[in-house]
Amino acid sequence: MRRVLDAIDEELKSSRIGELLPRPFARRATSFLLRESFNEVCASQMPMVAETITELIKALPAMTRDGHNNALRTAKSTQWEAGLAQLSWRTYSVVGAILPDCIALAQSGTDSLTPLTLREHQIPDTIILPIAHDLLLVGSRGEPIELEIDKINAASAACSDSFFIACSSYDSADLTSLIGQRCSLAIKKVVAEAIAEARPRDSSQPGGAPDMAPLASANDASSFSFPLAFQGFADAETVTKLGDVMQIVAHEMSRDLPLSQLDGVTFAADYAAALENLDRDDPTLQADKTRPRIYGQAIAKCVHVIRDGKRKEHLVLNAGVAGGLLDANDENRAWALHVIVGMLANVAHSALYEQRLPATSEIPFDIVSRRLHTASSTCPGRYFSARTSAFADINAGERFATLCLDSLFSAQQEIRSAKQVYLVDQAMDQLLDVALLHVSFVLDHAAEWLGHRDGLPVQEPLPESSLPEKLKVQGLRDWLELFGRDLRRLYDADDQFTTENILALSRHVERLLWTMGIFPWPTEDGRLYVSLGPIT
Repeated sequence: MRRVLDAIDEELKSSRIGELLPRPFARRATSFLLRESFNEVCASQMPMVAETITELIKALPAMTRDGHNNALRTAKSTQWEAGLAQLSWRTYSVVGAILPDCIALAQSGTDSLTPLTLREHQIPDTIILPIAHDLLLVGSRGEPIELEIDKINAASAACSDSFFIACSSYDSADLTSLIGQRCSLAIKKVVAEAIAEARPRDSSQPGGAPDMAPLASANDASSFSFPLAFQGFADAETVTKLGDVMQIVAHEMSRDLPLSQLDGVTFAADYAAALENLDRDDPTLQADKTRPRIYGQAIAKCVHVIRDGKRKEHLVLNAGVAGGLLDANDENRAWALHVIVGMLANVAHSALYEQRLPATSEIPFDIVSRRLHTASSTCPGRYFSARTSAFADINAGERFATLCLDSLFSAQQEIRSAKQVYLVDQAMDQLLDVALLHVSFVLDHAAEWLGHRDGLPVQEPLPESSLPEKLKVQGLRDWLELFGRDLRRLYDADDQFTTENILALSRHVERLLWTMGIFPWPTEDGRLYVSLGPIT
């Protein structure tokens, strides 16, 4: 990137752009728009790139073989290998087995088959490793087990993240729709059972807020529990049903995500009041409030609190989500389940990513990111939550698209009004505050749409969406794809979720501000200057 910036600097020295625009702004705008139009630039260089890729493909088999052999030579014996040796291993001849991309399946007790992730703290009772279409390697405790290949294949497909391998297309035709659906199928099945078979309770008794039974987490050495609270609604029977459902959902999600930092869940008829009155147990933390907006309705939020000196996450949800969860209508239930799974994903995101970052006081902001970062700071969590919860409601993408477009039109209106006020009071800080608030809504909803798209199973393409084409009219379709690449990169590898990459998202705040006629840029003496386009 440094070489690109140097080339831009050289070009600006001889270009009229460097005379017409402040050079620091021209430099930032040119570098960003170059990234945004990368696909067009890349297309012109494709013949040379294709030749390089062809040579790489020729060398790939040998590179892969040598890499695997080297890993086997240098690998050290682990506690997992010692544990696996305690199982009795046998081969089973079968017909038509498929090979999942998760490699192996695991089962403990009467639980359903899940992917073997090597993160469990106890060795499963059964491990199934498909080796070929006609051979399974199975480790189990005690006597040989009975195997039903149809059920194993269905589990293999559901546990696969994006693909499985079958010996023929005929074998896989009915299984493709199950790819990536393990969590979804398990949750929907047990939720339906919980609603149908909930224990009756005397409705004359007041509804309590019971603690959930301890839940064993696959990613945590200890079990965890969390309290449920219901404010302003719900009789005893409803409380029982919701308690059963929430325990099931949390249990299934905890197989894949660390949820031990969940402080509790509050469903409230008055969502805004419940959010504002939540005890965060730290005098330095202000009461959380819903942010004012003229579109949509806020219904759920993950709020960080302090308990016994440690950070935890508390979920506050509108009572309508609880009603949807128990609704007989499949669409309403899918919507509510999607909201809850997304909130639980926020809890996991805090533990997996956010808490590894330095405190705000230790972050090396530059003059621009210090002012603009607040508008993009929640985007990674929104992206991760939507990507993780996509399985719960495949049709949620159009809701995110509607919110994104509504927030964009709202931002344009509100910022236009704020500019008119600026003509009178000349208060640039207040104008920028209004602009950043509304741009943050646009970025959050765009991040959710992108996360949902990236989280869908490969066999479930995103339903036709109006978002890209409508953003094209605004000159933002290519920007949307660039924003998606930058968010996706944060989670491509463990070392990408860094302060540097997160601060770089503030460049997307700048990009949207440009469309509103607001142009922030750093002066040579280290100050932030904001230029405005024509105010109408």
